[in-house]
Amino acid sequence: MPRGIICDRGFKILGTPLAFKNAKNPGLLFYADLDMTIPRGTKRVIGTALVMNALNAKHRNIDAIAVGYDRMFKLGNMELKLLPSGMGPGTALLEIKFKNKSILYTAGLRSAKSLSGEQVQPVHSDILLVDYAVSEHKSPAPKTAKAELLKWIHSHRAAESGIAPALMCGNRTSVFEALAAVADLDEPVIAHRSVYNLLRDTGVPFLAKHAISRMERKWPIRGIVLLMHSTFAGGRYRTDHQIPRCFCGPHSLAPPDAMHIPFGEREHVRGLIKFAKQCNVHTVAISSIANEHTAAAFRKAGFDVFYSKIPEQLTLPL
Repeated sequence: MPRGIICDRGFKILGTPLAFKNAKNPGLLFYADLDMTIPRGTKRVIGTALVMNALNAKHRNIDAIAVGYDRMFKLGNMELKLLPSGMGPGTALLEIKFKNKSILYTAGLRSAKSLSGEQVQPVHSDILLVDYAVSEHKSPAPKTAKAELLKWIHSHRAAESGIAPALMCGNRTSVFEALAAVADLDEPVIAHRSVYNLLRDTGVPFLAKHAISRMERKWPIRGIVLLMHSTFAGGRYRTDHQIPRCFCGPHSLAPPDAMHIPFGEREHVRGLIKFAKQCNVHTVAISSIANEHTAAAFRKAGFDVFYSKIPEQLTLPL
C-alpha cells in the first residue's frame, strides 16, 4: 500500500517499487518518453510499446513491460493507467489510483495539438507530480512550427542549392515531429544511421510520401537529411558550410549558428497550471528539476505546493 511520495533526485511512491526518472535504485521505473535516461541499477521499466521497442534496442538486459494507452493494470493495491501526454508517439502520463486518492505524474506534456501522437486530455486527479524543467515562456504551437520549417525548406531546396538541407534534431521526440512535418513533401527523406535505427525499432507510426532511406557516407545532393544535432556537431560534415542546416528541438538545446524550429517543447508554466485546474488538482509536488518560479506560480494560483531545492527533503504524505 502506498504510504507517501518522496523525491530522492526523482519521485518514488513509498511502500511500492514504483519510481520515476532520476530516482535512486528504482524497482519499477516508469519510462515516460524517448528522451529519458535510465538510472543505474534499473532492472524493470514500464511504458508504451513504442518507447519500450526503442529502449530494448539499447538495453536488452532490462525487463521491459509494454502497456497500451487507457488500459488499467494493477500493482499491488494501486490501479495504474498510461495516458497520452501530447508530446508525440508513445509519450505518456501515468495515472495512479488507490482507495480514494488519484495521482497524475508528468515528465512533460503539451496541450497544443501535436503533429504526431495522440492529444493530451485532462483527467481528474488529487495530486499532480511535475517532473520537468518548466519554461516561463510559451512556445509556438507545432502547427506554427511546421509552417516555419516548410518555409525554410522551400528556400533551401536541394534542387536549387545542389545539396540536401540538414534537419538537426535536438532529441528523439523532435525526430518524430520533424518527420511528421515533412511527410507530405515531394522530397525523399534520408535518415542518418542513429535516426534510421530509431525509426526502424519503433516501427515509424506514420509514413512519409517516399520511403525513408538510410544515409550513406556521402552527403546527398537531393532530398532532406534527418539526423541528431549531436551527430552533425561531432561528424565530419560540420565544417561543410554549404550544407543548409536547421535545428529542430527545444529552445534550451538550440545552437546559435542555425535556423531554429521549436519542436519537442513541453508545456510552459501557465499552460501547465491551466491543465492542473482542468484536472481539478488541489496538491502539486514539484521535483528539483523544476525551479522556484514554477512553485511560486502554482502557489499564486491557489494550489497546495510541495517543493524543495534539496531533493531528499521533499516528502508528501498520502
